[in-house]
Formats: sequence, structure tokens, C-alpha cells
Amino acid sequence: MANEFTSINQADVSTSWELLYEGAGTGTEQCIASLKVANIDGTSSAEIYIAVTNEAASDGEGSSGALIADIAHKVVVPAGETVDFGKVFIEGTNEVWVKASATGDLAVYGSLLKIT
Repeated sequence: MANEFTSINQADVSTSWELLYEGAGTGTEQCIASLKVANIDGTSSAEIYIAVTNEAASDGEGSSGALIADIAHKVVVPAGETVDFGKVFIEGTNEVWVKASATGDLAVYGSLLKIT
């Protein structure tokens, strides 16, 4: 088994679903070792949405595919704070999507281990 460490990020999460990570394909597993959401606005709280879907999905709602799980649904991130969602294991054909309640308020960063 080969292991590869990498990072995933979205510096400015918008109010539309954005693909944060697309799985490495069949026969692989991924562990998001740390998934952090920071409120970079400084004055207003904002809500984060994080979803895991299958590869056929065209957004975090699971449109055209299937919603597997919500990691975060309307989780409030206070101004100037960071929320850590810990470890998340996903299959090789899964995707991770993000969106926020306000554009320009939130940033997402994750450390990822790919296992092939």
C-alpha cells in the first residue's frame, strides 16, 4: 500500500456548492486527517455546509447522484473563530462539497491521506 499526504482547501467559500475534493477513484481510500473551517470575516458569524456525495453528484445536495452524508449542516462559525471537524474517512469514489451562508466569510483547510 502506498500513502500520499496532501492538502485540500478553499480560501473563500461561496454561497454556491463548490467541490472541495474529488476522490482518487476505485480501489483507494482517503482519510481527511483534519478538516478546519475558519471565519476570516472578523465581525459576523457565518454558517458552513459540508457534504459527502458519490461521484455522479453535481453539487452538495446530491443532484444527479447521491448524498451520502452531511459532515456539517448549518454549523455556525463565530467571527474570528475556527471549527475543527476532526477525521473523516471517505471512499475512493466520494466527493466532498462545501458552501457558506455568506461569501467571503469562511475558509476551509484539510490535511488528507490517500491510501492506494
